[in-house]
Amino acid sequence: MARKFFYVCAGLLCLAIAYQMGVRNASAQGVVGRIVGFTDFRTVWPSAPVVMLENGDVWSREWSGNDFTSPPHFLGNFWGEATPTRQRTFGQVKEQYR
Repeated sequence: MARKFFYVCAGLLCLAIAYQMGVRNASAQGVVGRIVGFTDFRTVWPSAPVVMLENGDVWSREWSGNDFTSPPHFLGNFWGEATPTRQRTFGQVKEQYR
């Protein structure tokens, strides 16, 4: 029983040391947002994959052979501005159009 207690204490000590050393959650490197659309323009060379995020932002990246040749670049917003995400009640919608 003492051995189990020692292992638990050692594990907690290792977690505390790792936390103090600055270990953080892993996160993706790149554009933040969920991808809702994807296409690959094959009419130009090098081909250019294009993605659209859920807020309407469109990003592209040039592809040449087996490697990306440029960082992602912002092409614009599909909607022209930010998409409203506030959900309203039916009563609020009726009030707007009266």
